[in-house]
Amino acid sequence: GLVQNFDGLIRMGLMSFNFNGSATESGSSLPVTKVCSNDKSKVCTTDIDCLSPGTCAAAASGTENRDGSAILHYIGYGHCSTTTTTPCATKANCPAGEKCVSDGVGDHTTWMVKAIDDLKAASWPPFAESFYNAVGYFAKSPADTTGKTSRTDLRINASDFSDTMNPSEYRCQNNNILLISDGMSTADRNAAVDNLAKLYTAAGGSTSWTASCPQYAGSVNLDNLAWIAKNRNINSFSTSTASTATPQEKNEFIKTYVVFNGASNGQSGECNSETLLTNTATNGGTSIYKAEDPAALSDTIAAALREIAAGSASGTAASIVSNRGQSGANLITAIFYPEKDFGKDANGLDQKRTWIGDLQNYWYYFDPYIANSTIRKDTNGDKILDLKDDYRIDFIFDDATSKTLVKRYNDDGLGSYTLINQVEPDALKALWKAGVELYKRDLTASPYRKLLINKAGTLFTLTTGEFATLTSTLWTDLKSYLNVSDNTTAENVMKYIYGYDISGYRKRTVSGYAGVTTANMATGVGDWKLGDVVTSTPKVQSDRPQSGYHLDYGDATYETYINSTNYKNRGMVYVGANDGALHAITLGKVSSLADGTKKAQLTGSGVGTEEWAFVPANALPYLKYFTDPNYTHLYYVDTSTLVFDASINKPTGCSASEYWNCERKASAPSGNLDLAGTSWRTVLIGSMGLGGASRGADATCSNCVKAPMNVDGFKEHGLSSVFALNVTDPKNPTLMWEFSHPDLGYTTSEPAIVRINGKKDASPDPDTGKNGRWFAVFASGPTGPIDAASHQFMGKSDKPLKFFVIDVNATPPFVQNSNYWIIDKLNDNTQIENAFGGSLVSNAVDTDKGNRYAAGFYSTDVVYAGYVTPETVGGVTTWTNGGLLRLMTKEDPNPANWVLSKVIDNVGPVTASIDKLYDDADKVSGKPVLWLYFGAGRYFYKNNTDGIDSADNQMALFGVKEPCYHTTTGPSKDIDQTCTTSVSLSSLTNQSSNTPNESLETGKTNGWYINLDGTGTYGGKDFKAERVITTPSVRTNGLLQFTTFKPTADICGFGGETMFWLLNYATGAAPPPGTLKGKVTIQLSTGAIVVIDLSKLSSGSFSRGGRQIDVGVGKPPAPPPPADTLKKPVKRVLHIQER
Repeated sequence: GLVQNFDGLIRMGLMSFNFNGSATESGSSLPVTKVCSNDKSKVCTTDIDCLSPGTCAAAASGTENRDGSAILHYIGYGHCSTTTTTPCATKANCPAGEKCVSDGVGDHTTWMVKAIDDLKAASWPPFAESFYNAVGYFAKSPADTTGKTSRTDLRINASDFSDTMNPSEYRCQNNNILLISDGMSTADRNAAVDNLAKLYTAAGGSTSWTASCPQYAGSVNLDNLAWIAKNRNINSFSTSTASTATPQEKNEFIKTYVVFNGASNGQSGECNSETLLTNTATNGGTSIYKAEDPAALSDTIAAALREIAAGSASGTAASIVSNRGQSGANLITAIFYPEKDFGKDANGLDQKRTWIGDLQNYWYYFDPYIANSTIRKDTNGDKILDLKDDYRIDFIFDDATSKTLVKRYNDDGLGSYTLINQVEPDALKALWKAGVELYKRDLTASPYRKLLINKAGTLFTLTTGEFATLTSTLWTDLKSYLNVSDNTTAENVMKYIYGYDISGYRKRTVSGYAGVTTANMATGVGDWKLGDVVTSTPKVQSDRPQSGYHLDYGDATYETYINSTNYKNRGMVYVGANDGALHAITLGKVSSLADGTKKAQLTGSGVGTEEWAFVPANALPYLKYFTDPNYTHLYYVDTSTLVFDASINKPTGCSASEYWNCERKASAPSGNLDLAGTSWRTVLIGSMGLGGASRGADATCSNCVKAPMNVDGFKEHGLSSVFALNVTDPKNPTLMWEFSHPDLGYTTSEPAIVRINGKKDASPDPDTGKNGRWFAVFASGPTGPIDAASHQFMGKSDKPLKFFVIDVNATPPFVQNSNYWIIDKLNDNTQIENAFGGSLVSNAVDTDKGNRYAAGFYSTDVVYAGYVTPETVGGVTTWTNGGLLRLMTKEDPNPANWVLSKVIDNVGPVTASIDKLYDDADKVSGKPVLWLYFGAGRYFYKNNTDGIDSADNQMALFGVKEPCYHTTTGPSKDIDQTCTTSVSLSSLTNQSSNTPNESLETGKTNGWYINLDGTGTYGGKDFKAERVITTPSVRTNGLLQFTTFKPTADICGFGGETMFWLLNYATGAAPPPGTLKGKVTIQLSTGAIVVIDLSKLSSGSFSRGGRQIDVGVGKPPAPPPPADTLKKPVKRVLHIQER
């Protein structure tokens, strides 16, 4: 039911009218209310109505007949965590150190649900009297310091509610009253209530009534009380003189929601039931909801609850796309809205739409001297970067309003800026907004929108043109994968996902926005089609090489591939959304201009339009929930994609049985690729992240997420999965494979890409001229569980850590030890129990890349992997331990021979990727060193049951020397493939002091660590422990950068604070001043984009020994922030002059 659906999202209570409810009016305005003497719950008119020997007598005022209403179920009602027999509403009702554990809403035999079931129509409906009591219940007594006492001066009867069960616990807590009625106020003239309504004349409206208006002794006080509750401090307003103090915090006022499912009573003014209830909603800060039948009533109540439960935000990083030597670049940012208010439509109806997203493209100006690099809007829509015409824009988060805003500056063309104004992001002109373009798209016009759906390994294309021609057989076949019961529902679900508005499904249509006057259900115009983009950072496939094989390895075939016309004409952006699909958006092509202040131009047809969208097979059974009017959010395609080039094709003339032993070739006659004669392909790998399930349909667990169904005997349909697409032709992708496994868990671990050389003909020796074998390596992710109270994913695992190695060029079906492998044993043959892995996306390393004569040149030597395990201290288990592993490939194309070992353990949970740096002359040993940089931290949840994930466990930053690099027995400047040596925390120098050492301590030279800030007050704000959830980055000049996050300890705080660390790579001390160059761009979860000019940082900007700066409010994304630094040499001859 609706109440159960919103349990955990809203703390709910129940108030109902008192029995009879006419103590004031009985015998005066209304007939005397009578009850049986032997059954006081039975109303009567004469003695014969009562069971003998009972008599019918007037109900005693205040006991058998009471004005107003009473609480039937207290908000948050439950029991104290230790003294479980003590009832509570908040922790204020419990002994010190305990918390209140809610009993929830119950079921048809207990608590709130049963109370609703037991409600009877046995009273007059005294609206205003009941509202008066509700205000008293929410309001805190000004005289009380315990935080548990309500205002009894706003309580009609002592039995109406307990004065020690006040539900308001925090200043930011929203108070809401939902009134559901089909009628009008009656028996509603209690003097205290009437006097209060008349006292606050600022509420406006009528407070007078007559014998017949309203009828049955009703009143018109309700809307006045709603105004008082919304516009005056409920904790302190006076009942004797009209107070003027307005609410300053959310728990000091009440919003009123009204669902009216009746008809007008025909009276005039506020005596009209519809008029009074409409004014009540308006005065309470909302708009009335109306319903005319039972089905509509359910939907309308759900809509009101969604509004109670429910800004723009971002969980992704901004992507900057540029070419060397160009001043104009694209900055692509994704945002999402849990709820977006589009205003009212032409009929005056609210247009609040939930869980929608957008992908926006702005100019980023690369100043050759760095200092004036800025983000720019496309002011006049000409898609030309003009420094004078295109305003500089700064995305900021305004603490006062808790909103993301944009400052706009005029540029005089010489680098001097004048602030124009401050606007909301919607007001900006971007180069394109993909969500808006898709919203305006006519689905019946060619070229049709293209959905590419993986159905059991077969990719089929769904367009508007195909809806009419698809046979019932197709829908019969598809409905089993969609987890629906009939063909009509299957078709409707897919039409909704495609972008059509379907009657009875969640409403996404918007009128009067972005040039769409009226939404059109028949064409899909005006239907918001792009879902929320939470953590999927946009990935770009442009004319820039995806890899550096031509530079790192001198690969001429790769240079031919990337210089082909096909490659140079690319321009696509990929982003996963929680609407079931990975979306491909046309980027366009940026070219340089040399015309004064005009620096670049974006060209191409259809820029910002969706080219296609891919729906993974394992997302199909969950699509029906996306259509639900009561939808409150699921994850679907929720992680960033990886786009890379790989030589995996068998070129023309290859006779080898395996693709990896074919000679690597590239053919581009006249600049156009001959794909048959070319080894290279471009591959996209994506995943569902926290989407899908982590258990098969037959799992017996109670708090896990199980696959919803069996399909053709396959119990794992709907598991969280990873997938690969061939995007060599970005406009026409092909499905390579989709992989899921019961032991994979949630696919939160982004993959590492491994290449191993093929073999010389008839020889075991590696051959760098062959295609090589390519693998995608994933770590198993968390398996759950789901916290029942908050519906929150807790980020734990009840399975051993496993690594899944998939041949990138695998052809399904998947067969273990043939086209995929599982590595779950350490070098000592033990497993890491109850663990999961972090991101691997940048963790594959070829340690002999600089030596073209080495046997392992052009082969990946090692993959590094962070991991998370639980630890138990004092009988309490937390998921706050872990470390760093290495997976040695032995440069062997058979992963069965790869070896897993520990680099360091017991240093905290490592969930982000690592970065690395080679140092040819270590400051301690003078020998070559491979530095590994990583941090400890996790952040999966924040709820009322468990608080903040890893709240008080102190985390750290690490710089560790790989002990298996350049060993005494191994190769020079290379990793020793036979080595399994680890280091301990005690062998690292502690650099946590605010006056860190300038060199590593004797006996502690294996690296360094810095303990991050623990729980405490910093800059006047309370925070929980600082942690690392973002990949670090290190520059070749030795500047090491960590992005960290401090969750707010204030339950009413906004998210937390992002910090930025700048370090000396070798010591963890403050960096040399000469390394602080360039700008760093960080997009925070608030939607703000912070640009840090490193050269302008002063000593006053830093804390923690000149190493840490405060970036701003919000959580950082997982990828490292892009940096605008001085460009590397491009290896081109600029000028030759003969002597």
